[in-house]
Amino acid sequence: MEAAAFVPVTRGGSIGHLSAVENVRTKGLSQFISLEWNSKKGAHSYKVMVTDGYPSAQSPWTECTITTRCKIAVESSAGALCSFIIYPIGTAGIGDQSEFLTVMATL
Repeated sequence: MEAAAFVPVTRGGSIGHLSAVENVRTKGLSQFISLEWNSKKGAHSYKVMVTDGYPSAQSPWTECTITTRCKIAVESSAGALCSFIIYPIGTAGIGDQSEFLTVMATL
């Protein structure tokens, strides 16, 4: 009986540093804010950060969520103004931040 030879199969490799996600779209809905963006090749998840109002150098950004999808809905008070940035996360770590987007939940 011959010994079988096995060749290890690996899934993809490291893509390296990821550039920012593109085409981020927002929509203010009744007490919700919807965010969507184009998927980024090599990203296995996305980190979404939020701050109140328009961002400044002193704005405290907080983590809103980490998701594997390219779409989220964030609960918000009607009339609240929020700004968001998104980071792609790949095997090499966190990529570049997107441009910020500011949106208001409708009444």
